[in-house]
Amino acid sequence: RLPQSSGSGLPVWFASLDRAAECGDVAAAEELYERRRSEIPQKLDRMAINTVIKACANAGQVAAAERWFNRMKEEGVEPNPRTFGKIAKAAAKNGDIASAERWAARREKGYPMTVQEKEIMYLTLTEACAKAGDAARAEECVDRMARARLAPTLRVQNTVMDAYAQTGDHAAASRKLSQMVDARLEPDLVSFHAMLTAVAKAGHVKAAEKCFLSMRDSRLELDAPCYGVVMEAHAKAKDPRSVEMWMELMSTNSVSPNQVAYTIVISAWANTGNEAKATAWLRRLQQSGLQVGRVSYKAAMKASRKLTAKGAEDWLMELFKSNLAPGTVEYSLLIDNWVSGGDLNRAEKYVAEMQAEGLQPDAQAWRSLIRGHAQKGNLEAVRRWLGATGQAALQLDTSDYNEFLKACWRSKAPKPELAEEFFWDMIGARLRPNE
Repeated sequence: RLPQSSGSGLPVWFASLDRAAECGDVAAAEELYERRRSEIPQKLDRMAINTVIKACANAGQVAAAERWFNRMKEEGVEPNPRTFGKIAKAAAKNGDIASAERWAARREKGYPMTVQEKEIMYLTLTEACAKAGDAARAEECVDRMARARLAPTLRVQNTVMDAYAQTGDHAAASRKLSQMVDARLEPDLVSFHAMLTAVAKAGHVKAAEKCFLSMRDSRLELDAPCYGVVMEAHAKAKDPRSVEMWMELMSTNSVSPNQVAYTIVISAWANTGNEAKATAWLRRLQQSGLQVGRVSYKAAMKASRKLTAKGAEDWLMELFKSNLAPGTVEYSLLIDNWVSGGDLNRAEKYVAEMQAEGLQPDAQAWRSLIRGHAQKGNLEAVRRWLGATGQAALQLDTSDYNEFLKACWRSKAPKPELAEEFFWDMIGARLRPNE
């Protein structure tokens, strides 16, 4: 039997509830609360519900947080300032500026606030604006702080910098950096990282490199995410060799690459169709001891659209061996390749397997499967799969309809009436028939 309370006087299971809340695991927090509800002393009711709301906040689930607030009121439990603050945080994490403003206003109206609490409130509102990608509103929060006779903190200013970084507004980010220095706020690694991201997102590769070197000369401890920003800029410029060079430079400078950095290199080579290089870097990621996620496999598989069906199937098996569930991209690749190999039955087997997992092939895989049947004159299969997917969703073009029309005379019993139907579908899709 577990002891009923910890040294703090709280039941031992409260630690598990708080762990779930810290991780943003709303389902686990709710399940634990419901299971232990009858054991909660009345004096801890508010703390317990606030901890569930904390899980909602960390997950960015504002609707769930509001639901628990209503439940708190229904059960006669009085909320406290932390309750309102956590719901505002949930809204901020979701980029819901209006809800964050509403809950922050209720917090401010209902309870006196210290200077530190006001600073936290403005930080929350700034985070909501940054998450929504609204740099102008984030800047407005800084002005509101000044009007309230509060000096904007480094965290608030960094959050505004992050908003500029998301939109690639490097000029505004640079001005903000100067304002911070003028206000005697010493920019930190987070500030310069945002500046670097803004420059890189704007597509200025050389400027991003220059910014990186300036950060190094300022004796900042540059980490893997900083290298990753420059690598991403080179990847967007379709320069995988430079991406690889920066990856090697990271190791040379005794900075341990993270999974994101490996994935950037894999994607850079995959996007140029270099399957050998993409696969080689995936193998290096596997050997690094870092966790290999679906994103890394998906990046490598992008280079594999021209793989044999067997090769694509090997990728799928590798995902299963890594205890990773294949997703739409992986299954669709496999379907596409089996159709190209002429094995429509096997392609359909994977369609069924996907649908059993609650997934659907992407448009390219659907088109490939339907065209495959059309080329073999399997008109019933063409009609069946078109009906299952909807022609509009597939964005069919003239070449697709031409295949369907050909199928009408390829079939053992020609179907002129069906050919007419396809023809008028084509006209309805505003596609111009050719000769």
